[in-house]
Formats: sequence, structure tokens, C-alpha cells
Amino acid sequence: MSAVLNAHVERELAIMDSVGAMDSVGTIDEAASLIATVIESLASAESLHLTTARYEIYLEGLRQEPFQVLIAQVRTRFLAIGVGLLNDLNLPSDDYIATGLVSLVEGLTANQVFHSGAALNKKDLKALITAFLNSLKTI
Repeated sequence: MSAVLNAHVERELAIMDSVGAMDSVGTIDEAASLIATVIESLASAESLHLTTARYEIYLEGLRQEPFQVLIAQVRTRFLAIGVGLLNDLNLPSDDYIATGLVSLVEGLTANQVFHSGAALNKKDLKALITAFLNSLKTI
């Protein structure tokens, strides 16, 4: 399970890298557009099998206690990406804020995957992400 999870994470990170998700961003607008592109990429027909596999791996990992540590390690990698993005934008990057950002991305991705009839277009995804990031200025 460890090798499968790690291989899957590497593929997902490669998808994110291919759309520039690992690049530095300078504005909230750029960040929101980039995150919306990542969500669209993860929910696209080309990547849908990888994204649904991630959910299946996570569910199986929850059933098998030894794999919960691995899932936590994966989550830590994605939280670090979130912290980096928040730092690039000079926004608060406390753990709870990075967790909120990653959870927003995960939730919007799940919506796109599991509720395709209610999937949001890129403009709406970007608007939600922009609103979230702008709200962090008040913290």
C-alpha cells in the first residue's frame, strides 16, 4: 500500500506541476486561477481515474491503521504546498489556514468529481478561491 500511495502522490504532483502549480505566484488573482486550473485538471477526463483512485486509496487507508501514518505524510506534503502559496501571497500561513486552503481545494475537487452535474465552471471556481484568499487579509 505504501508504494501504491507514494506512486499515486507522485503522479498527482506531476499533474499539478504540469499546470504550473509549483511555480511562485504574485497575486491572489494568479493564485486563484492556478488553483482553479489544478482542480479542473484533477477532475478532467484524462485524470479522473487518478483522482478517484486517490479517494479509494484514502478510504482503504482509513480501514487499515498502519496506512494512516502514510496518509498523514501525504497530507503534510500538500499542506507544505499550501503554506508556500500563502507565503508567496504574503497571507497568513498558520497551519489551520493552510489546512483550510487544502480542504477548500479537496472539497471543490470532490464536487467536480462526484457531482459532475453540479460541477462549477472555471470562472466560478476562481471566484470562490479568490473570495477565500481575500478573506485571509482580515486575519
